[in-house]
Amino acid sequence: MLEKIPYHPAAAPSHPKAAEWTPKFLYRDPADPPKVTIRDDFYGTRRKLRIGVLGAGISGIDFLHHLTENIPAESYEVVVYDKNEDVGGVVCRWVLIYV
Repeated sequence: MLEKIPYHPAAAPSHPKAAEWTPKFLYRDPADPPKVTIRDDFYGTRRKLRIGVLGAGISGIDFLHHLTENIPAESYEVVVYDKNEDVGGVVCRWVLIYV
């Protein structure tokens, strides 16, 4: 038999209409422990966008340039992966070798 458990979110909903859709209770099987956790944020809640950039060459640098100009910095997290220890990619390595 399922057990009825009262549910209270950790924080109030960010939108007043979301309060209408917040569950007041949950059902659980006492013989089967829950395998998932319920998050206390609601659909449509804004989160930081996580961006991974592969390569710090001209395309990666151009992407980061346009990202910082067009999107507020507090709305994303960026990680840049590159095989070299310096930025610039193949173009900069070619210039350093042949100049």
